[in-house]
Amino acid sequence: MKTRTSNRAFTLLEVMLAAALIIALMWALIQPLQSVLDALKLQQEKTKHESLAAQIEESFSSLDPTMNLSVTVNNPWGGVATYNTLSSTDIQTADSTTLGAMLTNQSVYVTTYRWYAKLAAFRALPVTNGVTYTASNDNDIRQIVMNGFGTQRFFLRGPSESGLQRYVLISVAVPPSRGLVWPTDDGTANYFNEIWQNTWGSESTTAPAGWSSRLTAGQVTQWNQIVKGKTNAGRVLVTKFVQRKYTLTINNNHASYSAWADWDGVTSRVTAAPASGVTVSPEILAGHEVVIRQGLTAPGTEAMRFRMREATAITIQ
Repeated sequence: MKTRTSNRAFTLLEVMLAAALIIALMWALIQPLQSVLDALKLQQEKTKHESLAAQIEESFSSLDPTMNLSVTVNNPWGGVATYNTLSSTDIQTADSTTLGAMLTNQSVYVTTYRWYAKLAAFRALPVTNGVTYTASNDNDIRQIVMNGFGTQRFFLRGPSESGLQRYVLISVAVPPSRGLVWPTDDGTANYFNEIWQNTWGSESTTAPAGWSSRLTAGQVTQWNQIVKGKTNAGRVLVTKFVQRKYTLTINNNHASYSAWADWDGVTSRVTAAPASGVTVSPEILAGHEVVIRQGLTAPGTEAMRFRMREATAITIQ
């Protein structure tokens, strides 16, 4: 009895169907894997962001002007910056004049008073003025600026307010390839407040309502688009800082001595003449050091120095 053996080859159609099935299975496996890897990458950025935020807040008490990220207007520590103006020495985040470039720019230019240079100095890293770092000569300073998705972190100071100073540290955890556009700063308090008041970080976060007048409808839609389970706006990490401000009151009851108050590297920011009674200073940022001098004539002699932690009154008598 003969046994018949089939040698029939697979048809082209069968091969193609098998290949399509294999590809479909691979794709089904790859998609969840990509989501897992993206979630891990996003968590890594959150951890780095929190670490940077903690160091920034700690720097607010540094007595070294090259390490302190808190800013006052017309202060040699931070130049003559007005609130969150990117061309100013202290607030500028990279060699760019618009915030929008932070989502695409890959180079980081260093000058001493830029926020990331101050933070690098606070971390005891060497800071060299006038150097531009790119992917080809990457270093620790550039890593402070660049997040893991290839966009730049940035640090903004809020408008002048009585009793406090606000800041935000922002990281857009979205690759530049998505083509998102961050609105250009117009120098108004509304610009900062729109960022401050928005609820960032949830899966369904949308762009601030005020951005509808700052971006095109299509650009706003991009921020609200859901990718891998989150809107693009939901991938924006924002840490808010509030630094208190306090006044210094000098009661000068001395018949002959004047008193002077220095802070932030500026001498005689307040002068209280002999027997002048009560003199109240402008507001001083919490953690900053104040030096009191007194004498018949300037510069006098140092009478005391202290950190501003609350509204403070002293008496010269």
